[in-house]
Amino acid sequence: MKPSLDELREDMRKKDREIIRLLNERSQISVRIGQVKGQTGLEVYNPAQEARVLHYLQELNDGPLSDRQVTSIFREILSASRDLQKPMNIAYLGPEASFSHQAARLHFGTSSRFWPQQGIARVFDEVEKGAVEWGVVPVENSLEGSVNVTLDRLVLTPLKIQAEMYLRISQCLISSAKSMKGIKNVYSHPQGLAQCQAWLRAHLPNALLGEMESTAAAVQMVRGKKSTAAIGSALAASTYGLNILAEGMEDNSSNTTRFLVIGRGDGTSTDHDKTSI
Repeated sequence: MKPSLDELREDMRKKDREIIRLLNERSQISVRIGQVKGQTGLEVYNPAQEARVLHYLQELNDGPLSDRQVTSIFREILSASRDLQKPMNIAYLGPEASFSHQAARLHFGTSSRFWPQQGIARVFDEVEKGAVEWGVVPVENSLEGSVNVTLDRLVLTPLKIQAEMYLRISQCLISSAKSMKGIKNVYSHPQGLAQCQAWLRAHLPNALLGEMESTAAAVQMVRGKKSTAAIGSALAASTYGLNILAEGMEDNSSNTTRFLVIGRGDGTSTDHDKTSI
């Protein structure tokens, strides 16, 4: 006889109780690790060690969870563990809900504290003067190429690259309007507009295009304006309470941006490092 729904849910509750117990035991060990790090002058955030942990967990994984799902779950566990050891502050190219913010959240987890900055240079400045421990900046896009401001500052800064991450960029048309019929103006970051040229010609050929300092700034700006729309992320639409009129606008489905984590001190090798020239 197959178990009933109530029986299966009771089995799930038992597993949840066990998971909570083990998570708290793991957290107690993490706190002790943080104390040892503090005594020996080591940073709480160690991207090479975290990469090894995630690789080890993927090797343990027999499914049905995918490796991506296991990584996503443990990113948050690692984020909470870091926060127990020492709260972390990360600067990123703002405003809130920019792709840089999205990349920072995916890498550091939501237990960290994120501080938006007006411009890539300000991210470097905040980390250099010690206002925050780490910064996240875009360095190149698979379609539009290098981000020159980031490359220029990397030459001059005493900070070091600590980690990198790749974010698949999916662009949405976002507006206070409920349809595209009355849209006359579209705003976004220059790269956002460039990445959606073919879509815009096909669906909004008469719309006037305007450049903004970031995709999230564009989404903020179009709030309450029924004849305007912005190109940005689904996170930005959700954050600012606007409608998504179209998704997947990017002309190339492989559209990906590489981001860097910058900070003080020399990182440790992950055995999968690269050199950029």
